[in-house]
Amino acid sequence: MGVRSAPQEMMIVLLMCLGVSAVAGRPCDFYTSLNFLNCSSRGLFFVPAENPHFNDSQGIDLSHNSIEKITGGEFSKSSGLKYLDLSYNNITDLGSKAFRGLDNLVTLNFSGNYVHLSSDVITPELFEPLVSLEEIRIQEIVPMTTSKWKGVDAAFGKLENLRRFIAYNNFGNCRGPMLKGLDNLTEIDLSGIRCSRMSRDFFLHLRKLKKLSLSNSHGLDFSSSSLTYFDLLDTLESIDLSGNKITELHPRLFQDNRNLMKINLANNKLNRLPKALFQIAQLKKLDLSANAFTYLQSDEMALIDGWITRARIQDPFSLILARNPIQCTCDTVLFIRWIVLRKINLDHPDNYTCLLSNGSQLAIYKFRRDMRNFEVNCVSSTYIIISVVAISTSLILILSLAGMYRYRLNLRYWLYTRLKPPKDMFSGVEYVFNAFVAYTHEDREWVKQQLRPKLELHEDPFKLCIHDRDFLPGRPIHENIVDNIRQSRKVLLIISTHFLDSTYGPLEIEYAGMKCLDEGRDDIIVCVLMEEIPVRQMPRALRNLWHKITFLKWNFDPEHQAIFWGRLSDALR
Repeated sequence: MGVRSAPQEMMIVLLMCLGVSAVAGRPCDFYTSLNFLNCSSRGLFFVPAENPHFNDSQGIDLSHNSIEKITGGEFSKSSGLKYLDLSYNNITDLGSKAFRGLDNLVTLNFSGNYVHLSSDVITPELFEPLVSLEEIRIQEIVPMTTSKWKGVDAAFGKLENLRRFIAYNNFGNCRGPMLKGLDNLTEIDLSGIRCSRMSRDFFLHLRKLKKLSLSNSHGLDFSSSSLTYFDLLDTLESIDLSGNKITELHPRLFQDNRNLMKINLANNKLNRLPKALFQIAQLKKLDLSANAFTYLQSDEMALIDGWITRARIQDPFSLILARNPIQCTCDTVLFIRWIVLRKINLDHPDNYTCLLSNGSQLAIYKFRRDMRNFEVNCVSSTYIIISVVAISTSLILILSLAGMYRYRLNLRYWLYTRLKPPKDMFSGVEYVFNAFVAYTHEDREWVKQQLRPKLELHEDPFKLCIHDRDFLPGRPIHENIVDNIRQSRKVLLIISTHFLDSTYGPLEIEYAGMKCLDEGRDDIIVCVLMEEIPVRQMPRALRNLWHKITFLKWNFDPEHQAIFWGRLSDALR
């Protein structure tokens, strides 16, 4: 009894069309070629069993009327009836013999009525005549709760040939097992189910199930780490989880569904392929419409490539991405190229649009002829960005190196003083020397013959740091300079052309200036000008301190030297 004949299928399709357009108040229409009686939307309050065609029809549509009860006997002479639609009436009363005589009925639609699906109403005796029933629809009746369902599944268990069970928006609790006895069910629709979790044994008896719909549920969780919803459904081929506000699926949700071929995840909130899909080796159709995808990542495209390769030529893989905010930018160029060149079988490819970087929209199919230009523009943009970044980085590096070279002495001084051991960095150190004397080799005789006798052999002698005498041998020169300047109260610069042109003269000037900054004193540096040198020829570090420095000019005339030595002594105190 499992497969409908072609006339039955045609009759059902015609019913769906005519049932909507029938005009209330008109008598029932009988279609001889189909043996079909259409009484939909006729304002009926009872089953029209007196109609001359009633008992001879193979299909009867009584939907959208005001029938309130079926007590039994109305169909007792309708043994040839295969299709019966009682949907959307006001039926509240079903007698235990209501379906007597319908032993050849294949499809029953009882949706949208007011019968409480409880064991008080749905008794095993009610369904006993329906030995040939393959499909039952009980959508949008009073929602089922667990307490009301107890005993009802035993009644449905009488329907041994039932294949399709459509109960949209009826289940109110998900503690199983449910539908015991319906071991031959191949399709079940529990869309609109009203619970957050289902027990592991909910589908315990449905070991032949091939198609399952759980769309538009009221809070059903598909991401929990303890999910085992579908592990018993090893024959499942198609599942509909659309409209569930899903952002992620548990990675092992489908690990036991090796025969799964079609998955509907439309109208959710996904922006990446769920890891659960990576457990599926072969898939024929994936509906991702109306989600939040802007593009697919490389591993996601590789997964779909595998499905495409394994699909048969006569039944290719189909991907539905309609109504997603797909972006066509240089960041997504690989994805767009993949869609165009991989020839993905989209549902309606001409209707796919994507958002460009300028905010406008463009049909994806146009990339089939513009793809090359699009890629060239992106490559050009990429090279421009890389070039700008490279040039900027190089410029920054060059400027940094130039700055480091320009202020290399400052940097060396800063590093040396900051990296000194803590014991040498305390403030308030007692000075060892009254003055550090900075001079060049050419002025050494003047220091030896003139400066030292006048200052160190004075009745109130100064203690001078003379590098020929006081520098520690074996140490780097710059370390000797830094340490001795730090240990000297003042710095005496013997300025001459030779000094300014020497290797260490500018270094000693820099360190002397830094000592002024470190100690916060302006009277540290004293300069003796051995010759006339224009200020503009002085090093920048010296010019910057010009207004803070005491300058004395050496005069070779003995008459003026007494004044010079007096002023120098005063400046060094």
